[in-house]
Amino acid sequence: MALSRCTSFEGISLRKPIRREHIFVDSRIVKFLTRLQYKIAEKEMPFEEKMKIIKQAIQNNKKLEIVYRKPNDEKNQRIIKPFEIGEYNFKGTPFIGVRAYCEKRNEERVFRINRVLQINTKNNP
Repeated sequence: MALSRCTSFEGISLRKPIRREHIFVDSRIVKFLTRLQYKIAEKEMPFEEKMKIIKQAIQNNKKLEIVYRKPNDEKNQRIIKPFEIGEYNFKGTPFIGVRAYCEKRNEERVFRINRVLQINTKNNP
């Protein structure tokens, strides 16, 4: 029985704990919610504003704290030190990205600016 149909948890007992692989999601819903989150993020902080903040961080040698949506639609938080903004290419698709040192991975990476949902300047260089 689909738990999504339940109106309460009264009377429900499970034989095993629910694990991530037991949950199925309609891919159309995931795509809709992803596009919606990008639209909300763009309203809250337009692409041009993100570019401005990144350029200032590069110029002032500052780190940035970003909330970033990975290609699998998973959100994560990173602290990066940006080096440059440029046009990059992934599997034949061009995008505007920021090349930066990622503290979480301890390596240089490129982040798509349009996938940055939130961005804040860190106080330490």
